Order: sequence, then structure tokens, then C-alpha cells
Amino acid sequence: MRNHGFTLIELLVVLLLVAIGSSLVVLSMRESSTHVLDREADRLVNLLETTRAQARASQTPMLWQSDANGFSVQVLRLLPDNDSNDNRLVDPAGEKTPYTRWLNPGTRSEPTRLVISAEPVQSAMRLQLIPPASHASDTSRLTLGSDGVAPWKLLP
Repeated sequence: MRNHGFTLIELLVVLLLVAIGSSLVVLSMRESSTHVLDREADRLVNLLETTRAQARASQTPMLWQSDANGFSVQVLRLLPDNDSNDNRLVDPAGEKTPYTRWLNPGTRSEPTRLVISAEPVQSAMRLQLIPPASHASDTSRLTLGSDGVAPWKLLP
């Protein structure tokens, strides 16, 4: 007489298939470091354009600075230079925006500081995003830039 049930081998095969299927789903849902760096670049392009607009509207230069944990934007004050009739930038100065963390901890930028002028035409600027050391390769670095007139964008 035969029992109506599953054998141990049949149960193990089913569990193995479920484990393989769930691991494929988990792997497909993970974001690659390149995708995270692309999202970071889009976020920075928007932030730098907003910062440039704020600097022009308030007629006050702004400082963007980063470290291994994230970045912030800060207002710079102009103080008279005693040696000339010109003004000089003082840093750090006024209000600071909330500190924004990198999407992928350990991301870096070169340079780590950019002064965004209040002038309508600025000098050309470039910013390179570097993934964390565990994901670093020369091909995964992204370069953002502006020629000083055109908006910030991802450069080839």
C-alpha cells in the first residue's frame, strides 16, 4: 500500500528551486554601483544648477563642499579687502544647507570644493564623482561640468 505524501527527495528539490528563484529575484533587485553613481550625478546636476540660480538671485556666491560622507552648500560672505578696493571671499560664512549624504557611502568627488559665483557668466567648472574604493574603477568615474554659461550636465 502506498502513502499519499511527498518523499524527502521531492521536498528537497522543491526547496532548492524556491531558493534559486528567490536568490535571482534578490540579485535582480540590487542596484549596481554604476546605477547609484548615475543617480548621484543626476542629483548633483540639479543641486548645482539650483545653487547657481540661488547665487545669482541673492547676488551672493555659494560654496559647495564634499567629504567621504556627503556634501553641503554654504553662503559665502564678501568682506572688504584692506589692501585693495576689492572684496574678498570669507569661508566659511553664513547659512549652510542641510548636510546631504551620498547615496552610496564612501563616494568621493574631485575637487571637494566649488565656489559658485553670483555672476551670470562664470569660469568653466568640472566635478568628478568617484565610487567607493570597493567599487572603484577608472571606467565607473563620472564627470559633471559646465562651461560657465550652459547648465551643468554629465560629460562624456
